[in-house]
Amino acid sequence: MALFFLVILSVVGAISALGNWRSGLIWMFVIAAVQDPLRKLVPGSPGSLLLISNIVFLATAIGLISSRRNLWGGFQFFFPDVVKSLGWFVLACVPAAFISLFYGPESWVFTVFGIFSYGIILSSILIGFYYLQSEKDLRRLLAAYCLVTAVALGGTFFEYFRIDYFGDIVGTRNLHYDWIRYNGAHTIQLLSGFYRSPDVMGWHASAAAMLSLLLAFSGKGTARWNWLFVTLVAISALMVSGRRKMVYMVPFFVLMTLLLILQNRRRGLDIQTLFLILIPLALVLTVKSWLGADSDFIRYYVDNPDDVVVQAQRHGIDSVIGTFQQSGFWGLGLGFASPGAHNIPFPAPRVWQESGLSRVTAELGIPGLFMLTVFVVKLIQACLFTSSRLYLFVTPYDFYSVSLLAFLVSNFASLSISGQILSDPFIASFIGLMIGMQLSLARLAHSMHARNQQQTQPISAAQPVT
Repeated sequence: MALFFLVILSVVGAISALGNWRSGLIWMFVIAAVQDPLRKLVPGSPGSLLLISNIVFLATAIGLISSRRNLWGGFQFFFPDVVKSLGWFVLACVPAAFISLFYGPESWVFTVFGIFSYGIILSSILIGFYYLQSEKDLRRLLAAYCLVTAVALGGTFFEYFRIDYFGDIVGTRNLHYDWIRYNGAHTIQLLSGFYRSPDVMGWHASAAAMLSLLLAFSGKGTARWNWLFVTLVAISALMVSGRRKMVYMVPFFVLMTLLLILQNRRRGLDIQTLFLILIPLALVLTVKSWLGADSDFIRYYVDNPDDVVVQAQRHGIDSVIGTFQQSGFWGLGLGFASPGAHNIPFPAPRVWQESGLSRVTAELGIPGLFMLTVFVVKLIQACLFTSSRLYLFVTPYDFYSVSLLAFLVSNFASLSISGQILSDPFIASFIGLMIGMQLSLARLAHSMHARNQQQTQPISAAQPVT
């Protein structure tokens, strides 16, 4: 029954996306929220069900392609350097694709999987770039994600308070896996709620916390308090996930937003930016009071801060060096180290890498790592350019621009330590969507400026009638 419901949901969502490609994103949010609890009810809990949201994603991409012409041309008009660096990155993937293609009789599956893994992120950037038509579109989309996620996070509180109302769809009992974190004298039971793992739950909770803060500080009236309540729910669930890299994303997001605002406005703190510091701090203190000062979760996040630096170095620079020494200049081959490749039941090189940088080095070698780094740098430069221009011309999109950029930088920092979260196709596509939407704010501002120019252009006098 659960499998039947998931299939029907994805088919209906795909049909809706083919008719109106913008509706596909809302369907993806709903499927991402229900796929994990329903998967736990399917005998064997097959991992292939994680790909079910891709049916709607592909329908959304087809709907976009059929409704527009020259997709890359429109994107290249605003960001030619990004498109150029993307072309060099694709060229750097060719040697790695040949290596994995001829590794063994069935190794072509890994090549296809690698192309799909990178392609889903790149194509979602285009979808996000063309999705927005106004500020309302951005607010509606972020609001839909935050509300759906807030409801899905309810399972975390059922697990925390041990309310056995939903049975096996709460926690990881049905997956025959317990998430335990040992931290010196502390043993922490990590919670996942309706999601399949604390990692996935923690990412969604962190994303909902950051994006609901964006909606709160860019909104008006009493609606701001509603979004702050959603933030409180998301932070509460995040704190019991036991995933440090997800927890640290929220304060990093706040810090980056403040720095970007101060850089672009070139003025001191005002009331809004001051509250941007105080309100998240108050929410964290509220959650800390709920958990208790002696909570093992709180101790895990605040004790031994040096371990964070050690882990970042071990999974960052050290793992890249070790991967290069083992895999060589050209790497192991495309798709072998992509998150989720371990589920493919065919012979492949042994992969131990966890961080995003080391995984790319293992797959694509030094050429792929270098060109991907150039591509990401060009993306960030384009996002910074978008933010600065929006503030310079006083547009209604300036705060959205810096907040989305802070959201992306927080995710990039987390992925540099651990890229395993990208094994979830929805999360990979969502990050790509946010990249595209941040960049599309430049397109909206350009269109607004063009309309204003037309409205202020003097009207020539009419010709005399003869």
